[in-house]
Amino acid sequence: MTRGHAVSAGIPSPWLASRPGAESGRLLFYLRLPADFAQVEVARLLGAEFCEAAYRDPALVQRMSVIIHECVENAVKYAAAGASREFALAVFAERDQVVVSVCSAADPEQLPSLRAELVRVASSEPRGAFAAALARAAAEPHQAARLGLARVRYEGEAELSLEEHGDGRICLTARGSL
Repeated sequence: MTRGHAVSAGIPSPWLASRPGAESGRLLFYLRLPADFAQVEVARLLGAEFCEAAYRDPALVQRMSVIIHECVENAVKYAAAGASREFALAVFAERDQVVVSVCSAADPEQLPSLRAELVRVASSEPRGAFAAALARAAAEPHQAARLGLARVRYEGEAELSLEEHGDGRICLTARGSL
């Protein structure tokens, strides 16, 4: 890390400069890709391959696959329109935790529902939050399912946080044990 910027292959990234773990943790994996749905699977597969090679723990690989998939899918689905449609994905090791952070330029109209969903998912234990999200999706089949964040907590065994920046970027961060 140099001068408050996360570095990947020697390239400082302002997208990750203030990420939790950028200064105290060890950057393990970094991608910056266009925010389109084809990239969701690319990010998930590359992240899973990396975790398999680095940790050789099938359970961790499965959890990381869920976390990466759902966080990147949210970034793509709720990205602001325009030329800056991209996301940055970073995986950090921090003591006994793995930290996945996805930063993107979010559609400001989607932020209130994202904030509300994070509160809803965090307000109960992971299994209950996932069951409630499934029940809501079944009861409101024509609405956005919003299952992804509940999946991150339950299947990914991670806690979520959201950081909002003044320039319209947001960073959704998931923290789970190694």
